[in-house]
Amino acid sequence: MDEFLANVVMMDEFLANVVMMDEFLANVVMMDEFLANVVMMDEFLANVVMMDEFLANVVMMDEFLANVVMMDEFLANVVMMDEFLANVVMMDEFLANVVMMDEFLANVIMMDEFLANVVIKVI
Repeated sequence: MDEFLANVVMMDEFLANVVMMDEFLANVVMMDEFLANVVMMDEFLANVVMMDEFLANVVMMDEFLANVVMMDEFLANVVMMDEFLANVVMMDEFLANVVMMDEFLANVIMMDEFLANVVIKVI
């Protein structure tokens, strides 16, 4: 009977060890779930890095669009310069007309002198 009771005690200790093994395996499962969460956190952080790169690209696009606006302002200045040069050409044409008017007045003076000579000869 003593041996039987000793076997019962050993069986009880064995079953206690089985329970402890079960708890250990439950802890292993929880550790596995924890590591799965760590992997998901790593993927989340990778997505955060990609979002950061995306936002950096957005900033670069904003800088590009600012350069486009500056180019537009530059082209507006080019148009204004073209209008200025058109005004210079018109001023040149005006001055050419002034020169022609000066030549016309010189001819009028010469005609006046000619007529004065005619009057002197007639008298």
